[in-house]
Amino acid sequence: ADIEVRHGDVIRLEESSKDLDDMFIDMAALVRAPVTIICVLFVFQNALDYYTFQLI
Repeated sequence: ADIEVRHGDVIRLEESSKDLDDMFIDMAALVRAPVTIICVLFVFQNALDYYTFQLI
């Protein structure tokens, strides 16, 4: 009976660990997303500035 209880505890711990891992992956994606958007906007602005300067 004690082994079954411990086994259940280990299973719950594994599930909690997986949930925590998923949460950190989601957080990493959320943190990275604004940086990517800023980089795209920066590149777009530089390209726009370059081509605008070429027209002058």
